[in-house]
Amino acid sequence: VLVDTPDTNTLPENQRLLTRVLERADVLLAIFPVQNPKLLDNIAFLRPYVAQLPADAVVPVLNMVDRVPREELLDAILPDFSRAIEREWRLRPSRVFLVSAKGALATVTFPEDERPLHELNQFTALQDWLVETLNRESQLSDRRLARAEHLLALVKEQIRDALADTSTARGTASSSLQNLERQ
Repeated sequence: VLVDTPDTNTLPENQRLLTRVLERADVLLAIFPVQNPKLLDNIAFLRPYVAQLPADAVVPVLNMVDRVPREELLDAILPDFSRAIEREWRLRPSRVFLVSAKGALATVTFPEDERPLHELNQFTALQDWLVETLNRESQLSDRRLARAEHLLALVKEQIRDALADTSTARGTASSSLQNLERQ
């Protein structure tokens, strides 16, 4: 089931709905407007949900790419966006899809001041990726198993971190207990 959710910066009741959907998602298509892709509140809102998913289940998408000059998109916006999500989500996506959803429509007319600045549009590639990745009988069980393994790895990492953070205190407590037993 593909769900088009409300934006992250929406009404509180919509955010509750969004949260419930994100908690159950097996794949996250995170769509950002190319004019301001690094909306930090959007990236921050998604951070805990991205952390719960395997890296291949998080697919960043920049939309409206035909509204900015191609060189600016490829030389500045895309690398800057990729660095921002890598920094915030600790995730280096294998790919960021560059799409113009409006430009992908079969019959579309653009007002004079909204004509595309270039023809770059990976909408079909995104569709193909969705079909190839999600249109398999085993997809649900494969994704759920991958997510469970990812969550288990996260729990193990948190336990290792907690043990490392408390090693000095545990050592002191152990010494104190040994001294108490001797007394």
